[in-house]
Amino acid sequence: MAKWLRVLTKIHHYHHPVIGLCGLIATMVLYTPGTHPVAVGPLRLDAFYIAVAGFGALLVLSVIDEYDPEEYGLDPSNPEE
Repeated sequence: MAKWLRVLTKIHHYHHPVIGLCGLIATMVLYTPGTHPVAVGPLRLDAFYIAVAGFGALLVLSVIDEYDPEEYGLDPSNPEE
């Protein structure tokens, strides 16, 4: 396959950990806990902890996932193409 397609699929696969990490950093730096409570029925949650849990889950799940070139129709035997 073409080198640009391999690079594009790797970028597509690896952008999730970057989003998770940047989201965690931005949440920690820009916001403080306790400023934006969210009430859903009798349940009261803080938007800070919802964001931390969401970005943390995205980061963890994307880091433990594996890149499989065959899923993208690429030949795994020649990674430099």
